[in-house]
Order: sequence, then C-alpha cells, then structure tokens
Amino acid sequence: EQTQLEDGRREVLSRVEQSRQMAMEITQRRGEEETTLTRLREAFTENEVMVLALRDELSDKRSRLTSLEEIRRNYEGFDRGVRAVMGKAGEDLRQAGIFGLVSDIVSAPPEYEKAIEAALGEQLQHIIVETPERGVEYVEYLKSLGEGRSTFLPVTTETVTPLPALEGPEVRTMALTQVQAKDELLKPLIDRLLSGVVVVHDLESAKLLAARAPGYTFVTMDAEVLRPGGIVTGGVMEGPAIGALQKKREIAELNDEVKRLEERYQELITRHYELQKQVGQIEGVLKGLEKNEHQEELSLQSHEKDLSQAGSSLVKLRERIAGLDAELSQLEASRNAMTNDLETSRGEVAHGQTDRQGREERVQLLSAELETLTLKSDSTRAEATTLKV
Repeated sequence: EQTQLEDGRREVLSRVEQSRQMAMEITQRRGEEETTLTRLREAFTENEVMVLALRDELSDKRSRLTSLEEIRRNYEGFDRGVRAVMGKAGEDLRQAGIFGLVSDIVSAPPEYEKAIEAALGEQLQHIIVETPERGVEYVEYLKSLGEGRSTFLPVTTETVTPLPALEGPEVRTMALTQVQAKDELLKPLIDRLLSGVVVVHDLESAKLLAARAPGYTFVTMDAEVLRPGGIVTGGVMEGPAIGALQKKREIAELNDEVKRLEERYQELITRHYELQKQVGQIEGVLKGLEKNEHQEELSLQSHEKDLSQAGSSLVKLRERIAGLDAELSQLEASRNAMTNDLETSRGEVAHGQTDRQGREERVQLLSAELETLTLKSDSTRAEATTLKV
C-alpha cells in the first residue's frame, strides 16, 4: 500500500508539474498575443486616420475635377457663338467635323502657359474644323439662330516654315518649341499660329529685340505682347478662354492624381479590413487562451489537492507502519522472554525437581501464551509487510 501511495503521489506530482508548465506556456503565449493585439490595434488606428484623411483629399480632388470638367464641357467663359457650335457638335466632335478649340489642342509647360495664352489671345477660342466648308456651314447655323459669332480654322496639310529662331540674353525660348499639338495632323496649323513668336523676359527685352527683328511677335513672362508695327498689348489678362491652358493641364493632372489616390485608397481599405480581421482573430485566440488558462488553474488546484491528500495519506500510512514495527518489536521481545522462561521450566521438569505437577502446568500455560504471541507477531509482521508493499 505504501508503494502504491508513493507511485500515486509521484503521478499526481507529475501532473501538477505538467499543469504548472502548461499554465506558464499559456501565460507566455497570452502575453505575446496581447503584444501583437496592441500593435495591430495601433496599426488599425493609424490606418483608419490615413483612410479618413485620404478620403477627404480624394473627395476634394474629385469635386474640383468635376467642376473643371463641367466648365470645360459647357465651355464656360467662351463666347456665345463658341458655346452654341460646340453644344450642337455634342460629345462626338469628329463626327461633327470639329477637332476642338485651339485651347483644346495645344499645351505648354506650366511656366509658359501664361505667355502662350497671351500670344494666341482671341485665337484660343477659334474652332478648328476639318474643311472650310464645315466652317461656312457653322457660320450659317449661327446666323440662323442668332447665337453670336465664332471663327473657324480649317485644318491644312500645307507645311509652314517658321521664322528662324532668335538667340540672345533677352530670349527665353521660341514659343513653337514649348507647344505640343494634340494631334500631329494639327501641327501645320499650330506652326502657322505661333510662327515667329518669341518668349522674352520683359517688355524692355521685347523692345530691344523688335528693333533688330521687326517681323517677330514678342511676348513677356508677364503676358505683355509686342507685335510687328509696334502694337502693344498688356495689363491684367481677362476675357474669353483666359486660363484655358492652365485649366486643361489641371484637369489632366487631377485625373492622374484622382486615379493615384483611388488606388492608394483601395490599398488602405484593403489593409483596413485585413487589420480588422487580424484583430478579430487575435481577440478570438486570447479568449481561447483565457478559457484554457482558467481550465488549467482549476486543473492545477485539483492536482494540488490530490497531491496534498496523497501526501497526508502517505504520512498516516508511514505512522501506522512505524506503530506496527514498534508493536512487533515488543511482541518479539515478549516472545523471546517467554521462550527462555519455557525452556527453563522444561529443564526443571526434566530434572525431576519438586512440584513437578505445578511446573508441567506452567509449561503448558507458557506454551499456549507463546503460541498466541507467535500468531500475533506473525499477523503484525504480515500487516506491516503488506502496508510497506
């Protein structure tokens, strides 16, 4: 029984150690998951701020783009005749025999937009048509409806040799080198419109160059224009089509910017939901760990209780065995003393001493007591052996 109790106690002790180790591992894992959860929540919050900021920025860009496209679509700021013809043409300009306005088909670097617009002036709102006949057709249309006036420029295939480029410290650039045509077919027309246009630093530079090259048109970075014959245009720029090149560029830039922001927004939204999903998963793991931790605490308490009970039972058994060993020692001593006494009495009987009958009775009594002690001793030894095993 002692061996069984010791084996049982060792088994319970092993379970206690396993439960403690499991509890430590769960606590460590829980700490790691909580750290991960904190990091994910911070990333989620940061990403959410970025989503909101980007959404506002995207909304602003879209609103500005929508406004500019509405202005362009309605040709706001252009003459009534231009709006009437372009409205009649509709969305499919080429089907209507129109390539667009001059402002539609030319572009320039931002720093030269103001100068190019000043050089072109009213020509910015001229309508480019495929043939002279188309132009006449639209003139008749305007006359019939009384919808104002417009100028029509037919596309030409005749190439124009631009005036030679001027050079010198006063010259910024030749206008034609900075202007791009929307369609290569329209390049001869652009060459005709901007041939001999020189961009200079200021009006003083324009006057100096005009004296040396009287056949050229000079435009300053402040949009002042000096034409052949000494014709000067200056002051605050206003009128139809002013700012058209800048608005067109802004529309193109906004389209690119909106596209880039939409892609970035989708990336952030995707990450937003991924982080949200990961946070949910970690929270689920933590709930599971909390449940396992509680179960391990209960299991550990149960095992520790079993261990305490096993230890208590083992102590009681060992005390019982010790008591039986002491009792057995006493019985052995009594049996040895009785055996000696019995041998002495038998010896006296054998030598025929007096009171033989009384001594024989004593021998019988001692023999009976000795047998009883022997049985009791054997029984105690057997019980002690059983308990130890």
